Amino acid sequence: MIEIQKARNQIDLMRFRRYLAEQYKKQDTVNNIKVILPITTIYILGFKLPEIDSPCLKVERNYRDLVNNKIINTKSDFVEKLTHDSFIVQVDRITDKYQTRLDKLLSVFEQSNFVDNNTIIKQFNHEPDLEEVKIITDILHYTGTNPEEKERIEIEQEAWRSVNAMFEDREKQLLKIIDENKKALTEKERALTEKEQSLTEKDRIIEELQRKLGNK
Repeated sequence: MIEIQKARNQIDLMRFRRYLAEQYKKQDTVNNIKVILPITTIYILGFKLPEIDSPCLKVERNYRDLVNNKIINTKSDFVEKLTHDSFIVQVDRITDKYQTRLDKLLSVFEQSNFVDNNTIIKQFNHEPDLEEVKIITDILHYTGTNPEEKERIEIEQEAWRSVNAMFEDREKQLLKIIDENKKALTEKERALTEKEQSLTEKDRIIEELQRKLGNK
C-alpha cells in the first residue's frame, strides 16, 4: 500500500488510518481464489519529520519470545497477515547521491533541478543505469510533457494550495483562540491569587484585633 502525503495535517493522518483499516478488511483474488494477503505500507512524505534525519527508513517487526526472552526467527502466516512492516520516505531529505540501488531509486523523488515555475518538470541529472529508474523516468517524462497530464497536475496543485491555505487559516484561528483562553485563565489565576492574598491579610488584621481586645 503506497500513500503520498504532501502536507502535515491531522486530517491526512486520520485518512491514512482509515484507509489502512479498509485494506485489512479487504480480500484479494489470486488465481480466482479469495485470499488474505499480508500488507506492507510505503509512506512518501512531502514534509520533514523533525526527529528523524534519514531520507528513507524501515519500521520493522520482530517476534520475541517473552518467556525465554529471545528473538524467534520463524515467521507465522497468521501473524504476518495481522501486522505489517512500513517504509517511510522523506522527499525533502533526499540528497543528490547516486551510488547505491536505494540512492538511485530515491533520486527520482529528489526535490531539485526543476525547470518550470510550477515545479512539475525537472532535469534528471543522472544517467539511469538501473532498469527500474529508467522505466520510472520514462513514465514521468511522458506525464510531464503530455499537455493533458500536465494540466491535471496543475489543477491538483492548485487544489492542494487551496486546501492548505484553508487549514492554515483555521490553524491560525485556533491558535488565536487558544492564546486568548490562556490569557483569560492567567488573568483569572492572577485575580484569585490577589483575592487569596487579600483574604489572608484580612484574617491577619482580624487576629491582630482579637489579640488586642483580649489584652484589654
